[in-house]
Amino acid sequence: MKTEATEAAAGERVEIRGIAHGGEGVGRAVGDDADTRTWLVEGALPGEHVLAARSEERRRMIRGRTIEVLKASPDRVKPPCPVEGVCGGCGLQHARAAAQAELKRQIAEGALRRLGIAVPHALASPRALGYRRRARLHVERVGNELRLGLHRRQSHEILHLAHCPVFDAPLNHALARMHALAAGDGAFAQVLRRLRRGEVHLLSDGAAVVVGIPGLAPQGGDTDEVGLRAALSEVLDNVVVGVVARGGRRELVLGRGRLALADAGHEDMAVSTGPFEFAQAQAAQNRVLIERVVALADARGGQVLELFAGGGNFTRALAREAAEVVAVEEDRGSAGALLRMAKKTAANRQAHIEVRRLDVTRALTRYAAEGRSFDRVVLDPPRAGLGLEGARALARVASGRTVFIACDPATLARDLESMLEAGHRAASALAIDMMPMTPEVEVIVALDAPRHRS
Repeated sequence: MKTEATEAAAGERVEIRGIAHGGEGVGRAVGDDADTRTWLVEGALPGEHVLAARSEERRRMIRGRTIEVLKASPDRVKPPCPVEGVCGGCGLQHARAAAQAELKRQIAEGALRRLGIAVPHALASPRALGYRRRARLHVERVGNELRLGLHRRQSHEILHLAHCPVFDAPLNHALARMHALAAGDGAFAQVLRRLRRGEVHLLSDGAAVVVGIPGLAPQGGDTDEVGLRAALSEVLDNVVVGVVARGGRRELVLGRGRLALADAGHEDMAVSTGPFEFAQAQAAQNRVLIERVVALADARGGQVLELFAGGGNFTRALAREAAEVVAVEEDRGSAGALLRMAKKTAANRQAHIEVRRLDVTRALTRYAAEGRSFDRVVLDPPRAGLGLEGARALARVASGRTVFIACDPATLARDLESMLEAGHRAASALAIDMMPMTPEVEVIVALDAPRHRS
């Protein structure tokens, strides 16, 4: 039986009362002389009592890790992955899959609470494993050895992996194939050794995979390009159908360089996507996301301004409802996919899609300066969010309904604050568990402009 002395030597007793943005348990130390600062404890769940060891201290907060669970949550389970806790890729495998959506609802609501926005519901994922269709692997040369996999937890060291339980079957096939090639001494392994330290991007459509390798391009003219093509072709088979090597302004494509992702439920609305471009991690939940966004936008017969349009994840679905979609996207590859989509839509006499290859903040400030407004706005910014300048300009440009999609509740709260200060009102908020086994959460907030502007 543990005494108070042995517990103190092993760690501090902490009662967990909530969950933080990064999936850490939020709580307070227990005991008469306990530190009154808030604890953020890795590996702890709401309702638990744990022994925690300190890893970082600040004026109002202590970060720590769970040493032992003294009182377990009914939602605690054994992680399904043997490298959980070692690999930095997930972080929430110790929580029951069916309970993860509610935990993410709490994360989203915690970030938005200070703005007075409630998140009453979260949509659970239909599956917790085998769902992920995109991944960014890391590759490193250590001596003559190549390591290919994900980063270790809280480290830049690479964990050499041949399989990941959250990857879909084609992605795991590609990972295993490249793992085997990297472990050998063939041409592909020799090419990867050029990188010393780099990345490999994988994209799956559920049946096939395209691989992207940045920082890799022919170095010595035509002869080197022939050798590079031969080396990269070792990866190709009936599942890995394409490899894209990119370096500077040069790009080398073997096989198929893009996949058609038909997440909107209609083949004619498939989005052409390359391995370096953004795609939601899960196809099934992305279909739900698209349906919700289109319903909230309610753009029938109107004009929609779509910001951070990417390759068109929402664009064509919005175009089926709206008379016109103005799609703003800065990335060259994604903007090119949008232009191809726009031409196809025009040929089919569907809604007009106008593509603007611009930085979103620059586009918004220009529209605001011109006095231009849109009664329907849809935006899905990256993790960094829209930013203060962009949010202030958006508040002036949006004259009706704005549908804001975000993968980071903290930056979402920051951006929404400017909109609310300008008189916009939050009409609804919803959390979606797009990436089970991780603390990541997708949040949709619908805003309505002040009545005098509508």
